[in-house]
Order: sequence, then C-alpha cells, then structure tokens
Amino acid sequence: MSPEEAKKIILDQEEEESKQIFEKKIIRREILPQINSSLVAPNAFLITGVRRCGKSTLAIQVAEQHSYARVNFDDERLSGLIPRDLNNILEAVYTLHGDVDVLVLDEIQVVKGWEMFVARLRDTKKVLVTGSNSSLMSREFGTRLTGRHLDFTLFPFSFREFISYKGFVFEESTKGIAKAKKYLEEYMSIGGFPEVLLFGTQVLKSIMNDIILKDIVLRYGIRNE
Repeated sequence: MSPEEAKKIILDQEEEESKQIFEKKIIRREILPQINSSLVAPNAFLITGVRRCGKSTLAIQVAEQHSYARVNFDDERLSGLIPRDLNNILEAVYTLHGDVDVLVLDEIQVVKGWEMFVARLRDTKKVLVTGSNSSLMSREFGTRLTGRHLDFTLFPFSFREFISYKGFVFEESTKGIAKAKKYLEEYMSIGGFPEVLLFGTQVLKSIMNDIILKDIVLRYGIRNE
C-alpha cells in the first residue's frame, strides 16, 4: 500500500469518526484519569477489553487532549497489510498531521509483525493500541513488547457510568432513591454495553454471538459448537 492510498483511507476514517462523535452521546469513562496520569512519557499503552465496550472511544478521549492521529485497522481496505506497509501508513499520518504526540492504532494486531512497529515507535511516541482481550492479550502476544508497555482493561459501563449516560444525578430524597433503584433494575437487566443503550437489547445477541463464535469457538478451534 502506498502512502497516497493510506492518506485517502485515513481521511475517510477521520470524516466518519467526526460524524460518529457528533452523533453519539459521549461520557467520561472512570478509567480515563488513570490512563491520563500514565501518559507522561513515550511508551506503548494497550487498551483491551471485551468486544464493543468502547475501547476506541476511550482512546480518542485520551488522545484528543494532545496532538494525535488515529488509524483503524479494522477496515477492509487495510486487510492483507504486511509489516513494511505500516511505515507507509506512518508516512501518510505525518503528511496529514505532522509530528503528532499520540498515535491511536485500533485493532493493529490484525497485521502480522505489528509488535516490531509499535516497539520502534514507543521510544519517541505515545502509542495507544486497542483490541479485544482474545486477540491482543493472548498468550501468543509475543515477547517484543514484554516489559515495554502499560496495560489498561476497559469494561462496559459501570452503574455510575450508566446513570451518567442517562443524565441522572442522584439525590438523597425519596424520589431520588426510587429513581436510582429503577435505574439499577434496568442496569441489572440489560447491562452496560454502550451500544445497547444506543440501539436496544437486540444488540446483545450480536455481541454474545461474536464473543462465543469468534473469540472462543474460532480462536480455540472448538469443533462442537
């Protein structure tokens, strides 16, 4: 892939990212201060978690406090990349944004040999890498980043984050306690996946299927589904 091809893809992704952020209701995640306090020097920062818990959105929340660029490798136009293509993507980033402080690399683990690329960058850049637990933090993760990265695990919304998304501010009144209990019942029923709050509980089946069929059955070669 040439730098010019990469530039077009990155620009398309940034346009889509801006649209999604404008349309979404974004809340401050509780883990954000912990990551921010660690982002004081160049390093590789790995944000992992279950599928669809908001890793990419969190990475953007962290990065937008600095000059940054983001590349989402979970894009069919970037499938089949080989390690030397990564440098062309980096060239495209620098052409578009200059010498950024933070690089966000979403799902870069789909590129074989990505660890060497990140290991090279982490000496001078703050590199945020996102990915699901099953792929990014597997036992096959490799040794090239051992001891050279900080890990953060993101979960779906906590109850505190859930009511924040709902816009509810707790008050110690009879009415406030009753409303909090109602929200707790809802939270215990549907959980804290951000997409469920956006699109409804039908999304849960899709998330469950992805976790079981892709993260468990496919990954571990289970024959009897």
